[in-house]
Amino acid sequence: MLITTARSNPLPTLHNCVRWIAQLGGFLGRKRDGDPGVKTLWRGLRRLHDIAVTWQLSHPSLPVVNSPTVKKDAINA
Repeated sequence: MLITTARSNPLPTLHNCVRWIAQLGGFLGRKRDGDPGVKTLWRGLRRLHDIAVTWQLSHPSLPVVNSPTVKKDAINA
């Protein structure tokens, strides 16, 4: 079963999402590279988290998810 959005575009697969996160961690995705490793995924998740925190700080009217890396003073500044 394929779940679709309201725009009738198919949602990305888990494989695609893992590849996107791996690319943030430096994975090139060449033909013979194979699947990304744990370290590359970890780096990608750290970078994705930094991107999300930056976006939240630049949009102060939206609720901020509790994060150990975001200081409350930076949010209310």
